[in-house]
Amino acid sequence: MKLTHIFNNAQALHSLHESMLARVETIAMGACKDQKIPRCLWQSMVNEIIKRVTESWHQYQHQCRASIWIYSVAKNVCIETMRQP
Repeated sequence: MKLTHIFNNAQALHSLHESMLARVETIAMGACKDQKIPRCLWQSMVNEIIKRVTESWHQYQHQCRASIWIYSVAKNVCIETMRQP
């Protein structure tokens, strides 16, 4: 099942299927790794990424694959976190 099908309505958004949640987590962890985030911070960052993805899904323009959009959200969260003092 594609990520776009899960996020199409608010009801589905609040009850993410476990396999889709796992996919978002995988993308988020990949972004953390790519951005050289210390492994001890990954879980809190993954939680923040999931929160941001679910809150901003309505902004997804469908101009790229959902996984690419999620990765960009994840990368931005990583960058923001590392900039904090």
